[in-house]
Amino acid sequence: MQEKLTIEHILQNDDFVVWVKSGKTVSRQVWSDIIFVSSISDKLIYKEAELILTNLFKLDVDSFASDINDFQIEKNYSKLLEKHLENNQKPGLFSMRSVFKYVAAVFAPIAVAGIVYSFNDTEKIFESNLVTEQYSSDKLQIKTSEGVYYTLPSTKKSWMFNGLFITADKNELVIRQTDDYTDNNVDEYTVLVPRADKYSISLVDGTSVELNSESSLSFNIYDGNKREVKLNGEAYFDVEKDKTRPFIVHTENMDVEVLGTEFNISTYNSNKYFTATLIEGSVKIITPDGSVRKIKPSEQARVLLGDNKIEVRKVEVQNVVAWTSERFVFEDELLINLMPKLERWYNIDFTIDDSLKEMKFTGTITPNKSLLHLLQMFKYSEGVSYKIERNTVFLYKK
Repeated sequence: MQEKLTIEHILQNDDFVVWVKSGKTVSRQVWSDIIFVSSISDKLIYKEAELILTNLFKLDVDSFASDINDFQIEKNYSKLLEKHLENNQKPGLFSMRSVFKYVAAVFAPIAVAGIVYSFNDTEKIFESNLVTEQYSSDKLQIKTSEGVYYTLPSTKKSWMFNGLFITADKNELVIRQTDDYTDNNVDEYTVLVPRADKYSISLVDGTSVELNSESSLSFNIYDGNKREVKLNGEAYFDVEKDKTRPFIVHTENMDVEVLGTEFNISTYNSNKYFTATLIEGSVKIITPDGSVRKIKPSEQARVLLGDNKIEVRKVEVQNVVAWTSERFVFEDELLINLMPKLERWYNIDFTIDDSLKEMKFTGTITPNKSLLHLLQMFKYSEGVSYKIERNTVFLYKK
């Protein structure tokens, strides 16, 4: 009988460690092929092991003092690895030797002062590692409940704080618990995403959130009894299952409650309605007046602004979440309704002539293409002319 794959086994495989450290270029085995033919559960284990190693190898240690011995390094970082073992059990014979001999040189400059912080100063979770700035609608930022703004870094930074292992860069914020984690504070943090950008957040409980442009997500890091976030804009959620703690997304016009599932929520006011689209599992929609409606996969709930009525319809979910793959898919969509989405992605304003307000568009738009490419597509496929003045595009029919 084949032995069950565990993260412990992978992390003690010298060849796998070397492969990850080399950027997947050096190996005696073809790990990409091994992972490709693995079961779904084993793929997740490989992915988690790779994430652990990547976080360890890419720790930002430049700002720390260099007075720490090998034993202290191993002791502090073994806690991070132990958390990921099956069933969260302490390993009896777990050794960091395979990992440690490749990362010791990287970790050598890390001081204990870089790992241990005061529990009383909540702002230090970011202030020692990120740049404090005024609010800017053009930058990726995180805001504390005290109204302090920090710019999220363009290059990867990782640090430990109060039993949390935090990694942040221009693409993603990842927050993970270690064995020293303690529910200690109820402060709220808000990630703010500007136009022409998107951002991923991996919350403490393992829930993944992908935020669309011009969106924000408020969440709590410390309170382990709650799983509640506040959304403004649009986001795709992959919620970690937990039967004892429902996950609740609060928005201005509706709440969405789940135990563990995948869904998309859009709360852009330009749509004149909020939507919740279910990809997998089950969710419950709750409006401010107490109306409740459950929806099934491939269904979308709509709540009109200023109206508590919940409408449910079938949708093509792949079209709804196409934005997560850098695409917009439209079917018989009024051109005027496309404009708010394009404004968010290209960070430019659109003005449409009255002659185009009834024109409909069917097709796929990839925001990674240039604005000029998009305008040329409108011109040659729909006969729409354009001119650009400063930060505004004017669309009209000749």
